[in-house]
Amino acid sequence: MSTFYYDLELSQAKETAFAQKLQNQGFTVSTTQDMGRFNGYDVKAIHSTGTTTYEVKYDEMSSVTGNVAVEVCKMVNGEKVESGITASVANDYVYCFPGDNNFYNIPRFQLWKMIITQQYTKVVNSGDGGKYKLALFDKEYFVSRCTRI
Repeated sequence: MSTFYYDLELSQAKETAFAQKLQNQGFTVSTTQDMGRFNGYDVKAIHSTGTTTYEVKYDEMSSVTGNVAVEVCKMVNGEKVESGITASVANDYVYCFPGDNNFYNIPRFQLWKMIITQQYTKVVNSGDGGKYKLALFDKEYFVSRCTRI
């Protein structure tokens, strides 16, 4: 099983690669990696058409399970606490997967709608003693709802 720091390092490498891709397309880009606190998004891109913030997710297990995991909340002392998509202020979510150099973009509100209309295959408890609730989507279905970048 992956460790927190290993996962963090992989995720930050993907954030950097995504930011570089946006820079190559003419965006002015900043990341929140060095801010040392949760800001509700990972990458901010500014262009003449406006500003967009992104939450970048690297789903390492998707190649094994065929599912894409979206963190919905965490349970603390029996109560739901915002985390993942419920805590994010990013405009869009961007997913990337092992062995695939593409980034898959989906507006956060569209992803949230997929969750509240139960378009996922199941909900599981995971991470840190099972306190995080994840909605699992069939990977092919999920990717079909995204824009490839």
